[in-house]
Amino acid sequence: MNSISDIAASAGARFIEAIKAPFKLIGRCFGKLVQVTSSVINYLSGRSVNAEQSQAASKTLSSRTVATNTDLTGTDSTGKISTEKLEEGVPDNVKTAFEYCLELYLNLMEELDKKVYQIHTARFVISSRLDIDPEKITRNSIDRAITLLKNVNKTLDLGFSDKFFVIPPDSPSNNAEFINILTTFQQQLESLLPTNRPDKYSHFNSHYPVRLLQQEIDQLTETNCADKDKWQRCGERLKEQFAFDEPYIRELCALKYVPEPDERAPEADSGQFIYLEARLSDLFDTIDNL
Repeated sequence: MNSISDIAASAGARFIEAIKAPFKLIGRCFGKLVQVTSSVINYLSGRSVNAEQSQAASKTLSSRTVATNTDLTGTDSTGKISTEKLEEGVPDNVKTAFEYCLELYLNLMEELDKKVYQIHTARFVISSRLDIDPEKITRNSIDRAITLLKNVNKTLDLGFSDKFFVIPPDSPSNNAEFINILTTFQQQLESLLPTNRPDKYSHFNSHYPVRLLQQEIDQLTETNCADKDKWQRCGERLKEQFAFDEPYIRELCALKYVPEPDERAPEADSGQFIYLEARLSDLFDTIDNL
């Protein structure tokens, strides 16, 4: 049996613990409160003891949006950190500038199609005849080719006189005079377009990547996309496409065009090209500064 002194000591210890318990509870609650407050302050200020949870100090709270395809770790389905968001959504001037520049771009290229058609016609006529044994080229074939080349010469104002295209009826059967016309015409035509452009990138095919980009911009605009990276990637793609097209378009714009009576000359000249170039430059500066 415990002594009276042991019982008294035990009772005293319990009494002391009972007095201390509320203070311990208050201390734990206060500690939790300090920890939570510290975490909130660290988050808002961009500091964190965990590098994976740190936020850029320049971000505002409104820009800390989470993509729909992200999980609780802040990564998307590909394992990459979510892309940066624009604070107030995409500015209207960016959408308008993209739409306007793409419209100018495509309109200019469509106008240039008239000049390109003449060039392709001449190239086809020349290459198809030069691929044949000269002695096997018939007089009818020569006359059709000469008619087409004379039309291209007049339309693009290449400077050949009518006398240049004259082939005497009694010309030798080896068609040397006709071959000379073809090669001379070819040299003049190619000298007007010195830019080397791969065959697979014909003028028509150049429309395709621009139209694809236009569709993508339309989709971003319709969804009011605030993904900064997507807008900047579109800007980079447009910049690369224009860098590829620019030398070729510049040369085409410089070509003269003499329309047939009652026909309209293409509205594709150096002035129109310079205007497009200036508008694209403004757009690229805006995109770079998003």
